Formats: sequence, C-alpha cells, structure tokens
Amino acid sequence: MKKIITTFACLIFISQSLLATKYSITTSGFAYSPLVTNANVGDTISIEGSTTHPAVQVSQANWNANTPTALAGGWGTKTTTYTFTISAPGTIYYGCVNHMASMQMKGQIVVATTGIKQVAATATKATLYPNPVVNGEFTVKLDNNTANGKVTLYNIEGKLLETYPLTAGVAEIKTKLPAGAYFYGVTINQKEILRDKFLITDK
Repeated sequence: MKKIITTFACLIFISQSLLATKYSITTSGFAYSPLVTNANVGDTISIEGSTTHPAVQVSQANWNANTPTALAGGWGTKTTTYTFTISAPGTIYYGCVNHMASMQMKGQIVVATTGIKQVAATATKATLYPNPVVNGEFTVKLDNNTANGKVTLYNIEGKLLETYPLTAGVAEIKTKLPAGAYFYGVTINQKEILRDKFLITDK
C-alpha cells in the first residue's frame, strides 16, 4: 500500500511539473531575449535583472512611451533574477529602468487563456479521468448527463489534433497521441465551455 501511495504521489508531482512550462528571459547587450514570451497561466517565468539592467514591470501606456515607471501592484524593480508563476491571462509589459527610454530596452510576456478553465457559471462542469492518462484511454464526463457536443484535443501550442463526440455527457476516448502534455476542450451548442490541461504517460 505504501508503494502504491508513493507511486501515485510521484505521478502527481511529475504531471504538475510537465503541465507547467518554465521560461527564462535574459539580457543581451541592450535587449531582452526573447523580446516576446508566449506563455500560459501556471507557467513560470524567470527574468534576468541586475544593477546594470534593473527589470521593472510597467503599464501598457508607459511601455509604449518608453517610460520606466513601476506598475502599481506589479513586481516593482528587480536587480537580481526574478522568478514568478503566472496567475492570470493578459500581457505583462516590462523594461530596463536604466535603458528603456534611451535604448528602448523592453519586452512583453503574452499570457494566453489556453489552459484555463473557462466554464461559465451556468455551464455544466467536466471531469477528465484518469489523469495522467495511461495507454491512451480516458473518459471525459459532464455533470449534465443529457449534454451532447464534442471533445477536442490540442497540443501545447493550441493546435487541434483530434475530435471526439460527446453523447449524453460522456466521451470515451482512445487516442494514439504520444506521451506528453496536452489540452482538452469541451464544446456544447458550438460553444467551448471549458479548456484544461491533461497528461499522457507511457505507463
């Protein structure tokens, strides 16, 4: 029993690690690399800061105007590498305090809504199990057992890979997708009510 619990805990840890992506933003001369980082909610960002290039989060207006005024409620000014986990979709604007105005040293982190549960208050909820998926077989079940629609599978870039029918609130899926992290979406009445992450393992 102890071995089973330990194995299950390890699977949970591995799945959480794989579902989140870590991004590093470095400085090269008077530029950030990359200039634009595309990420999802739950991903981790590490942005390089130093006394030469202090990193500051700014508003969109100040970013456009090359004004390094710290955003109220933002991360402030960082003179060492700053690491944080993204908690909301949108665009994060930042720049170098010393060189934003003179060298236009700045960048963006574009956070997509992909990967966030998007169930409306009046919509039914969906459950995917087992997660992680083993042998490519899993079930998506809605709490509304009369709902009909479809379940769509996407890669981490948001590319549509497979589509399966959802009948009476249930979709029995057998995919041949390789091990990795993916997204699944649930669509009812031509409206996607949810999109969330899941993991496929080899064993």
